[in-house]
Amino acid sequence: MQLYAGYDNDVRLLASGQIMEAVPQGNPDVGLEIRMINGVKWWGENFNVQKSDVKIMDLIDEVGSKMGWTVNVSDNLRNNNELLNTVIPEYSFTGSPFQMLEQLQQKVGGFSMDEKGVNITTCNDEIFVWSVGGGANGMPIMLINKNTGMVGYPHPTAAGVSVKILLDPNVRTGQLVRIESDRVSFINGDYYITTIQHEGELRGNSWYTTLNCSRASNYKGVENE
Repeated sequence: MQLYAGYDNDVRLLASGQIMEAVPQGNPDVGLEIRMINGVKWWGENFNVQKSDVKIMDLIDEVGSKMGWTVNVSDNLRNNNELLNTVIPEYSFTGSPFQMLEQLQQKVGGFSMDEKGVNITTCNDEIFVWSVGGGANGMPIMLINKNTGMVGYPHPTAAGVSVKILLDPNVRTGQLVRIESDRVSFINGDYYITTIQHEGELRGNSWYTTLNCSRASNYKGVENE
């Protein structure tokens, strides 16, 4: 399943994956809650990669090249990260691009919120290679306040904060955001998005994105990036 949403002249892919659960809210024609695993389904042809003495970063570039996807990675990570520059003597793979990226993710230690860890995620036909210690993943920090689409007030959580904004199909997990609230000022600061939930109404105009975030200062070294 592929789910698109957005605004006039800016409709983006929210999710492309396998439906894990679909639960009617009230009458079936009134509401439907859909839970998905993003990026686990692949409807195209598999490809084959055979490489010798190849760096993991080069293999990520190979996926981007084969699929025509942009690889978004900072020069610092690309050139200096030990994990990404690990050389694999013999690499052989046949499968979907998502499976190959998942395999490469495991080769760099799995998904990590450690400052030295490397994460590989996809969104809208782009591959994002980032680390917590890499600041805003090479992108500007996203500002969230009453003037940029924040709805209501942020709510403190055990890990950080939960904040609702107007639907934004461009946000992704791992992104660095700066939250500003006049009424709940003690939560102000920089956070990493850990989970994202989109909600909307086909018969109404209520479309929102809820971000669950963890405070950036919880991770060693982030405040110095």
